[in-house]
Amino acid sequence: MTQLPDFTPALDDRLSAEFLAHSLSLLAFPVVQDASRVDALAWRFTQPEPPRDPDLPILPPKSYPRPDAALVESTVHAMQPPPPVEGFTGRRAELDQAVIALLNDRPFVIDGESGIGKTAFLRQIAADSRIRKRFRRIWWFESTADLGDAVGLGLELPNILRLNPADQPAAAREFLAAANVLLLIDNADQVETVLAFGSGVAVVGTGSNALTLGGLSNEVASERFGQDITPLIERVGGNPRALKLIRALIDEDGLTPDQIETILHDQPIHDLFAASYEALPADYKTLCGMF
Repeated sequence: MTQLPDFTPALDDRLSAEFLAHSLSLLAFPVVQDASRVDALAWRFTQPEPPRDPDLPILPPKSYPRPDAALVESTVHAMQPPPPVEGFTGRRAELDQAVIALLNDRPFVIDGESGIGKTAFLRQIAADSRIRKRFRRIWWFESTADLGDAVGLGLELPNILRLNPADQPAAAREFLAAANVLLLIDNADQVETVLAFGSGVAVVGTGSNALTLGGLSNEVASERFGQDITPLIERVGGNPRALKLIRALIDEDGLTPDQIETILHDQPIHDLFAASYEALPADYKTLCGMF
């Protein structure tokens, strides 16, 4: 046994007392252990750790397909809304009503007779600065054909593509709201199905709470036409498409307002289209008859 040299610890009174107390506690353990105690220690053991749980079986590989990037890009490009109609006037109150509804998370349905300007009105909604500020993405659809698939591609959600068309609106609704998307559908046969996509929807169709667009007022129509044709405006109910046909018959075919009034009967739009067709050269009529 190696004999340690004597030393005197350089401690203050508090540390000296603590050092002494620790030294005395160590003296309780003899250097030489009793033989019976050593023999008893040989039979002492601690409980072994329980065996670990078996490893989980390896799951089979699963494919997580993602849409092709080029397909997604082309789909999003195809869904961009057309530009606003030049010279659009006379719908300020209706436009404000539609915009306010969409800004307050309420879908909007637009109704009206053929040629009344529903598509032009929807294009104005898409171009409104308040709508552009509220919605991050504005997607345009000519109809509801493959609407759910196009939305799934635009959002890059392949799970939506695998669903039935009837289940796609409910699956896409939350993602459309999170992505701040506004859907504009120009012609919907089933408005209720379209509205299931969420509150960010403006659709042309028939619904119980639809805004029915009326014809242009005499003042707005005359200003757009460039001359006072009040009798004709009233005759066609201020229908913008009918007024466009009337202007073409006057400017291009040389008809007078009185002559045009004589060809209008129960269906002004149909009558005007028929008159426009009759004014075409024979070759053009033959070409139109091929479609």
